[in-house]
Amino acid sequence: MEAPLWPLYRKDVESNANIDLTSIAISKKIEEGNLTLSEETKKVWHEAKSDDGGIYYWNIITNDTSWTVPEGGYLSLKEQREDKDKETAKQLKELDKVKRKEGLLRMQMQKQEDEEERARLVREKLKERRVADDIPEPVYGPILEPGKK
Repeated sequence: MEAPLWPLYRKDVESNANIDLTSIAISKKIEEGNLTLSEETKKVWHEAKSDDGGIYYWNIITNDTSWTVPEGGYLSLKEQREDKDKETAKQLKELDKVKRKEGLLRMQMQKQEDEEERARLVREKLKERRVADDIPEPVYGPILEPGKK
């Protein structure tokens, strides 16, 4: 969103704050400080270099280009690089979190597998130590017909 429209949008959201769910959610984010228009997003013009090394300016919203410096300011090549570096650092931090979680899950799974293997070995040892029951084999005798002795 372009910088001049941001205050109008914010005013609209604040006036409709209790009317619809979207405005309520946006108002909540504004109150928490999670929804702000940063200096970088205000600058819709970015500095760029042509193949012959000349500097021109590119509007990221309209895709217009200009050889003259835009009035609203622009994001320099250095600032663009810094933003990319910040984004890369953020992505690496997220990747590190994911890898840690995966590592913890692998450790838990390995621990569970080890515990299951230990329990299996204990069961095997118990089977080896089992004492056979000393119940004698049944003795079968002749069956007498009823009434005969």
